[in-house]
Amino acid sequence: MSISEAAKLSMKKAREQRGVSKELQERQKDNIRIHKAILEAASEPISAPDLSKKLDMPVEVVFWHVNALRKYDKMTDVKKSGLYWLYQKK
Repeated sequence: MSISEAAKLSMKKAREQRGVSKELQERQKDNIRIHKAILEAASEPISAPDLSKKLDMPVEVVFWHVNALRKYDKMTDVKKSGLYWLYQKK
């Protein structure tokens, strides 16, 4: 068994012992997927409504994730354009 396989098995056992629900695991996977999509789309400055259209997601969801990414220093405010700020991947 390789180290990565052993680590995965260890993590799986720890999750089972802690009782992390499948629902929480799926929500975390969805958040990671959404964050990756937002970061890919924000290689150039873009507003949250434009991200929303590009990713076919509700603008409220996009704003929530953009703020999370800003909090963890993965995105930055570039400038204000009209009514909205433009955001970009760091």
